[in-house]
Amino acid sequence: MSDQECEYLYERGVEALESGDLDAAIREFNEIIRLNREHAGAFFQRGVARSRKRELEIAIEDLGVAIRLDPRNPQVYRERGRVYLSAGNLDAALQDFNGAIRLQPGHGATLVERGMILLGRGSLNEAILDASEAIRLDPASPAAYLLRGEAFLNKGALEAAIRDLGEVIRLDPAQARAYLLRGKAHLQRKAPAEAIPDLNQAIKLDPANAEAHFLRGNAYLVRREVTPQWDDLQAAIWDFSEFIRLNPRSTAAHLARGMAHHLRGDHLLAVRDFSEAIRLDPAQARAFRFRADAYEALGEQESAGRDRTEAARLEQAGK
Repeated sequence: MSDQECEYLYERGVEALESGDLDAAIREFNEIIRLNREHAGAFFQRGVARSRKRELEIAIEDLGVAIRLDPRNPQVYRERGRVYLSAGNLDAALQDFNGAIRLQPGHGATLVERGMILLGRGSLNEAILDASEAIRLDPASPAAYLLRGEAFLNKGALEAAIRDLGEVIRLDPAQARAYLLRGKAHLQRKAPAEAIPDLNQAIKLDPANAEAHFLRGNAYLVRREVTPQWDDLQAAIWDFSEFIRLNPRSTAAHLARGMAHHLRGDHLLAVRDFSEAIRLDPAQARAFRFRADAYEALGEQESAGRDRTEAARLEQAGK
């Protein structure tokens, strides 16, 4: 096959890939590879097509061949890192992102991708360094500010987190996670008046976001402590119920809803939630203590006594 014919097949394959016709793209790249086993671009593009088909193992094989044939191409390392990430192999993904950055230090998107892995591993300072460099390279990158904001939040640097997450929202007002994280930062500051509007917006943008419902429920409880409003407990119960609908095995949500019921004086409903929390996690001493308080409010002293005894036993065992 002449170089011109090979280029024609390659262009057809790329066009098919870009149009979403993955099988057609793979057929074109197969033909190139059948005739020329040293065509790095065909292995790379076939790997991309296979990764989009979720054929991750053979995509990694193709991208590995592309790297062997063209070891100075950062794009191939970057793509294989993304496939490893999809496959859950974080060590390999991190190694490939390191390789891509070594070959192309000024690629902000790769710095953010590496930073996300570091963030997930708790390497917060390193994640902040990657995000800061990405911001230096592209001051209008919402993804870089989001990464750095979340890392600051996890470090407890709340004001810095709020600043960065505000910048995400300025650059991308439809970014639900930025509102959620900023709301979480305000909640940690015990500032429910700022947290609730952010969490409202996060839920408006992503109604099925369970974490936003849980955080808003807690924000209502905090607001009740600061400036009591008659409907805060009911609003909290609604949010915790929505979280439970989405995550029915959440011990924390049953405890939180049970506490809201207890504070409203609905002690029987509180007992039901605390009992479900105990069923889900029988070693949860707090659930026994909370249920004891609800039983006591109902006048069931014997049940309350049993729960307090069990809570004390669990707390002693946990020491």
